[in-house]
Amino acid sequence: MEKSCNVFIQKLVKIIMSLFKKKKYSFRIRITRSPTDTINIESPSITIKLPESPLVLTFTSREKDKNIENSDEWVLKSSGWSTYKAALEAGKQCQIALSTTLARLRIGADFGGRGPKSVVTNAGLQMFEKQKGQRCLNDTHGLMVFEPDPAPLFVKASAKALRGVQDKHFLKTFKYALQNPPNLADRELLSLDLFFASFFQQSADARFLLLVSAIEALFDSQPRSAEAVEHVDKLKDLTRKSKSLSHQEKDSILGSLQWLHYQSIRQTAHQLIMKRLGSNIYRNQIATDFFDQCYDVRSRLVHGLSPVPTWNEVSSLSGHLEGFVSDLLTKGLFNFER
Repeated sequence: MEKSCNVFIQKLVKIIMSLFKKKKYSFRIRITRSPTDTINIESPSITIKLPESPLVLTFTSREKDKNIENSDEWVLKSSGWSTYKAALEAGKQCQIALSTTLARLRIGADFGGRGPKSVVTNAGLQMFEKQKGQRCLNDTHGLMVFEPDPAPLFVKASAKALRGVQDKHFLKTFKYALQNPPNLADRELLSLDLFFASFFQQSADARFLLLVSAIEALFDSQPRSAEAVEHVDKLKDLTRKSKSLSHQEKDSILGSLQWLHYQSIRQTAHQLIMKRLGSNIYRNQIATDFFDQCYDVRSRLVHGLSPVPTWNEVSSLSGHLEGFVSDLLTKGLFNFER
């Protein structure tokens, strides 16, 4: 009786202690480094003291059998934060500090902010937990906050798609090009180089911008009408005669006005697209409208205009844009369907 009473008291004490015990949170930031840069740390892990805090940061190789120097992915983590919010705020500050540090040192890094989110479903996590006999969490690319007890195992889903072209179609197209060698201008050769470069980009943003650049490389802006050029020249003359503008301001305005002698990018693009693609449809839009949509997204992305394009918006456009640029470069060179 006394023994069972003691066991009961021990259990009760544990329950009471757990009620007063504060939850502790951790944050973790997974980073992919660029293939051309690294930090020369010949250790799998280092510890960094946080300023004005008893807590520390741990900077590690994600691959346990590699040093930080040789690992393709790094992890920055810290434990012991009293609340989820505190851990999240600390994680954000540490991510900003790390990203600016790497930028200063010219070390390329991907924090997962503009990339695909590989997520294992709850069912998948449960399956991994049964297999590993351990709690499992998604291996988030970037910042995540979690409860470290019990210790989790981080898992991620990965898949690569390979698009194939049938051998007969390749040979038919190639033989036709050999028999009918295309005569390409320098602009078209540059556009081809940019188009091919887009296939080697891991970032959806970089791929998208290269594809738009491949279109721009084809542009040969034509002069505006004689009336429009005369009007621009009058504006230039007024600028030169202005007494309220400084010499630097005049030069700047005159430089901008000089470009107005030529058609706008959109005008030039529309003429080229109509000539080469006609009424082709891309993403349920006529070719010129599709280009306008892509160019608007390009401007928002390059100039940081609101709303800033999301990764999904850029990525979904890129697939259609790839076919658009392919047609723009080659449609008139082959007299048979794909």
